[in-house]
Amino acid sequence: MSITRGFIAVLAVLMGVTRFHYGDGHAFWPDASLAVFFLLGYLSSRPALLAGFLGLAGTIDVLAVTAGGISSYCFTPAYALLLPAYAAVWLAGRYGGCRQWSPLNPALAGLTLLGCSAAFLISEVGFYLYSGTVRSDVLSYAGSMLRYYPSCVLPGLAYVMILLCGETIGRYRSVVFAARNPVQP
Repeated sequence: MSITRGFIAVLAVLMGVTRFHYGDGHAFWPDASLAVFFLLGYLSSRPALLAGFLGLAGTIDVLAVTAGGISSYCFTPAYALLLPAYAAVWLAGRYGGCRQWSPLNPALAGLTLLGCSAAFLISEVGFYLYSGTVRSDVLSYAGSMLRYYPSCVLPGLAYVMILLCGETIGRYRSVVFAARNPVQP
C-alpha cells in the first residue's frame, strides 16, 4: 500500500483539528495523533513523513501554548520522549503495512492497540520520570495512568479503523471509476 498526497493532507488536518484543543468543544474530538503516526507507518515506509509529522505535532503544541492559551504544563524535559513514543506507534504501523493486512483483519486492530499502548507507556513513564512536576509515588501515578489509558488509546484504534476503511473505499472507487471510464488514445 502507498499513501496519497490527499490522504497525507487529511492526516495533517485531522492532527491539527484534534491536537489543538481550543474551546470547550474539543472533548468531542479526541486527539488523533497516535492514529496519524500509526497510519503514516502503515501506508508509507518513508521516515521523512515521520519526521515531518513530528515537526507538525511540535508546531501545533507550540501554537496551542503561545497563541491558543493552552497551559504549558506538559512542556518539560519529558516532552522529548514523545519522539520515541510516536516512533513506536509508527513502527507498529510499519510492521502491519509490511504484512498488507486488510483494515478488517483483527490482527491489525491488535497491532494498533499494541502500538498505541507502547506510545502511551513511553510518554507517561517519561513524564513521571523527567517532568519534575509529578509529586505522587509510583503506585498512585500508575493508578492515574490506568484511569486515562482507555481515553488515550481507544480513540487511536477507532480513528485507524475508520480512516483505513475510508481510504480503502476511496481506492476501490478510483479503480472502479478508471475501469468504467478508460482513457481513449
